[in-house]
Amino acid sequence: MDRHIVGEFVPIAYDILKDSPVYKDGQISSSFKRIITSFGTAVQMGKLTPAVAFFSQQGQADNSGQELLKIILQMLKNHGDASESEPNLFHYICEEDKKRKKGAKLEVLNASVAVKFAMNLFESEERKKRGE
Repeated sequence: MDRHIVGEFVPIAYDILKDSPVYKDGQISSSFKRIITSFGTAVQMGKLTPAVAFFSQQGQADNSGQELLKIILQMLKNHGDASESEPNLFHYICEEDKKRKKGAKLEVLNASVAVKFAMNLFESEERKKRGE
């Protein structure tokens, strides 16, 4: 993780989260919070491509995993790391792995950490239910 890059990503993540389907009624959905935690763990403990493939599952009742991948890709586009023509995050990381040895794992980890930090700027469903 690169602290400087994560710092650059936090405002980008905040703006994207505000306009995403995971943001409703002034708060981020609790299922999305669980997804970002499990995604970061999956990437850290394993490889990026299988983690992204797993979270890309179509047809789920809750599509928070797919939404997370869209948010990360949009962050990479806004930051200038990915081109605007990239169709999805899986395609981006496969192409980056071909271009350079380290691939896109660090970029995606930086973006996912920034999403986690940016989520703290929103009220959580749990706090709202408790009346805090």
